[in-house]
Amino acid sequence: MEAGTAAACNLDLPAYSRERFKRPLRVNVIHPDLGLGGAERLVLDFVRASSSLGHQVTLYTAHHDEKRCFEDTVTAEGKRVPWIHLHATVLPRSVFRRLHAICASLRCLWLVFVALWKDYGKVDVWFLDQVPLPLIVLKLFAQRTVFYCHFPDCLLSSHDTLLKQLYRLPIDYIEESCIGMADEVVVNSYFTQEMFAQTFQRLFVRGVCPKVVYPTASFEAEPCIEETVQRRLQHEFGQATALKWSQKTIFLSLNRFDSKKNLSLAIHAFYDFSQQIQQSTPKHGHVLIIAGGFDARLSDNVKTLDALVSLTRELGVSDDVFFLPSVSKSQKEALLSCSMSIIYTPEHEHFGIVPLEAMCYQKPVIACNSGGPRETVIHGLTGFLCESNPESFARAMIRLSNTPKLAKEMGVAAKTYFNEHFHMSAFIRNTECVLQTSMTVQPINRDVPGRLRLSFYIILFTTTLLALLVRSQYS
Repeated sequence: MEAGTAAACNLDLPAYSRERFKRPLRVNVIHPDLGLGGAERLVLDFVRASSSLGHQVTLYTAHHDEKRCFEDTVTAEGKRVPWIHLHATVLPRSVFRRLHAICASLRCLWLVFVALWKDYGKVDVWFLDQVPLPLIVLKLFAQRTVFYCHFPDCLLSSHDTLLKQLYRLPIDYIEESCIGMADEVVVNSYFTQEMFAQTFQRLFVRGVCPKVVYPTASFEAEPCIEETVQRRLQHEFGQATALKWSQKTIFLSLNRFDSKKNLSLAIHAFYDFSQQIQQSTPKHGHVLIIAGGFDARLSDNVKTLDALVSLTRELGVSDDVFFLPSVSKSQKEALLSCSMSIIYTPEHEHFGIVPLEAMCYQKPVIACNSGGPRETVIHGLTGFLCESNPESFARAMIRLSNTPKLAKEMGVAAKTYFNEHFHMSAFIRNTECVLQTSMTVQPINRDVPGRLRLSFYIILFTTTLLALLVRSQYS
């Protein structure tokens, strides 16, 4: 599908106003795992935007770690906020580190059953993302639904073996069929919209064209004053580290420690950059900081971090590359304040929140010329779009390092572009428009027969017993 066709499908977003709703809406959000990823940040920003419009929002999730979560999900005392309800925790995330998709679907089904039991007949709109299977249940109970597709899940899973293809065949079919049941489908970028149309061709033929609602950054940046930056570094990382970093030019990589994020590219690019930098530059005058989300429960996170540490030793740059897993929001803001540029390495990224956070802090972004960054980074004006190889990234790093004035000018342009297209106010307008569109749907058969409802709870009870049995086998 051509880009022009995709753009024609997007919403014509009006200015938002609370008066457009006759009364505050009741919105339920279903999300499987409230960790520290971009999907979780989007869901929380949706809750924030809906609340700012005066609506009442309840979020149901199967996992929330009060010690490893976004700060706006806990109170000042470190307890989970009351609008987050935790259920289905007994169900495993996987079975012997496999069947992740099935387990996620079962967890979300449980969440929907519990939410329906507690809130049936009281909810105006249900907001789901990542797992579309519960849409079947909500459709049966005639609920209004919005599904946010971060990216087609069938494209995120490998199909490299015959066994995996057979395993994924019903899952992929169910994904497409269930998404088609949503009253409103939303995606995070035109790139994802294009991939949606190419992947779910049955839906596209039916006229299901998702609307693009860009995510936003989750904080407002403070003015970058040198003395303030040094104090923040000292407060977050200690006096010795702050003194060491404040005397160097910092390139920053922010991402989860995930193999799909291509973080090794940043290290190879930094190595090439170090080899090519002009002789007049002081030795060891640059550092690369790789920071982001890290989940010790995920073997991929652990293996990725270990591999990156080994790579720095092999290339001889271990003294100038620093790893900061599981940084807090305040630490991330301090790093953004003190860095010269952001190195964003994922290729074919669906959208990418990190470039927006960099734009908030007036930092140019060096990113791959593919996927979502092509919609957030303006090449040569707010950053550089490079080929996915160390040489291309290193050239951009050298250009910024040799001309600090250019980095500052790009940062100012980036901040202006962010305010025009990705500010929270724009996200609130888009959220209101999505809720308005979903409310135009007239639900039918709201009085589901009692025996039919009972059958679903029998299924839920049976699933619970099976889950307990599985867990007992490998706990």
